[in-house]
Amino acid sequence: MPTTAIVLTHAGGPHLDAYLAGLAVSTEVAEVCVADAGGSTLAAAQKALGPKLKATGKDAAALMREHKPKLALVTMEAVLAPPAIDAALEHGCHVMAEKPACVRASDFEPLVLKAEGKHLHLMLAFANRIRPEAREAQRLVREGRLGKLYGMEIHLVADQTRLKSEGYRKSWSGQKARAGGGHR
Repeated sequence: MPTTAIVLTHAGGPHLDAYLAGLAVSTEVAEVCVADAGGSTLAAAQKALGPKLKATGKDAAALMREHKPKLALVTMEAVLAPPAIDAALEHGCHVMAEKPACVRASDFEPLVLKAEGKHLHLMLAFANRIRPEAREAQRLVREGRLGKLYGMEIHLVADQTRLKSEGYRKSWSGQKARAGGGHR
């Protein structure tokens, strides 16, 4: 049965466009609420979700109380994510959080314990499986081209030129205090 989801985000929420596009076409999600304390993502949410967008607002707790979503998608900077995840768990939502979902592991541990205690899923997004190189590796394995596998490890080497960009260094994702050592 299709459910209600809530997106907890802000300007610059990682991969927000992709998440909204995915929610728009998901047959498992009937309606979506979007909470953004700054309000800057609400127009993009309306455009991406169309009639599936049930409500928007700046007060996430009020939206969760009113619409009772079963799933919360948290895509926020790491320093802001733990309180949002905690609130979603308090409202009985399963949570999928974009990484990094905390600055320190000690910030995440109580969330795991809370989710376990409430029998809720607390999931982290690991989207590398849809990268072209990962899909090619899946194809090779599926076709048996590598023989019988007993284990596999894949390392991606990414372009690091963004690290020299002043814009990146000033963004939350390039600051250890806000992202736990960097993002992406």
